[in-house]
Amino acid sequence: MQVNQLTDIVSNLKQAKFKYAKLLAQVILIMLSIGNVTVYKLATCLPGDAQLSSKEKSIRRMLSQLFNSDTYARFIHYLFQFDKVELVMDRTNWKIGKTYVNLFILSFIWQGMAIPLYWVRLDNKSGNTNSQQRIDMIEWFINKFGAEKIINLYADREFPSKKFIEYLNKSSVNFIFRIKDTILGTDKRNGKISKCKLRLIFNILVYGHPHAVQAIRNILGCNVYATAKRTINDELVILISNQIHADPLELYGRRWHIEIMFNKQKTKGFNLENTHIKNETRLLSLFTIIAICYSYSCLIGNIREELKPIKYKRIKEIPTKMFGTFRYGLDLIQHILFNRSRKLFTAIIECFSLGVKYKLHKSLSDLMLNF
Repeated sequence: MQVNQLTDIVSNLKQAKFKYAKLLAQVILIMLSIGNVTVYKLATCLPGDAQLSSKEKSIRRMLSQLFNSDTYARFIHYLFQFDKVELVMDRTNWKIGKTYVNLFILSFIWQGMAIPLYWVRLDNKSGNTNSQQRIDMIEWFINKFGAEKIINLYADREFPSKKFIEYLNKSSVNFIFRIKDTILGTDKRNGKISKCKLRLIFNILVYGHPHAVQAIRNILGCNVYATAKRTINDELVILISNQIHADPLELYGRRWHIEIMFNKQKTKGFNLENTHIKNETRLLSLFTIIAICYSYSCLIGNIREELKPIKYKRIKEIPTKMFGTFRYGLDLIQHILFNRSRKLFTAIIECFSLGVKYKLHKSLSDLMLNF
């Protein structure tokens, strides 16, 4: 394949006079093909007669000068054309030898999948974020797209804080957070309002019973709507929100999509944890390339699923898809890349040139239907 034909892949990503566009296109295709992110493996698959060490140096130089987060965000907005979105924030971490890698990531929900939008590396090993880091992340989104674009923000137990909640209220951002059951909240009993741990307030809940009715309580110094439910594992799930919802537990369940995304970027997709890169700039650039590969796989998988729905199988009598949408797309892309024919060359160009209306040429449409 002539890689110079694939500059469309990065046309919306490269900065002015970005000299690594061709190499970036090659690395994206290789990463999609082999599902590995180590510089050595990527260099091994690079075409050309240069020595392996020279190829590795070229990739490292590219990673040191790659596009910034705003460029990536503009590309993702072009690709998915999202309007109002549900946001999820979470962390993912791992170790490279004795070095901790801790990424704080903001994603949006699209067609039942989390798509990464913005991330920063934390310098506190694998510890929690602080309130200002959370505020900065939402501030970034608001500055780029506007607070009115946020339907809801979902986050797990480590993220609620008085300062963060006050900022979200001030910015008119709706949120649904899970909160620790050891946090104090107000409770009205015997005509008196007192404060006690949330686990005591909701201790009457048992599995199988309806969840607690949403009620305004003062938690973390803020008035919020609180609801709770006990799971089959006897775990108490307590949610807080600045809005009343018909079923906040169902909405909050969408937060799980970001955990699935982490899984696909690691063991079930691109093996992110295999990298030995410790330099922050190179690591964030590498994650950007992984995010591009992951996002394209989700997009192609969704289009393919619309043309040829994924079959179901029964697991414990429950109908379950045989493949996830991400895998459905990645398998198709890998099939195109490994089967080197002129017809499939055209198809891969079409894959990476998809616009918002997803106008498919007949060759790509036929391939999705028949593969």
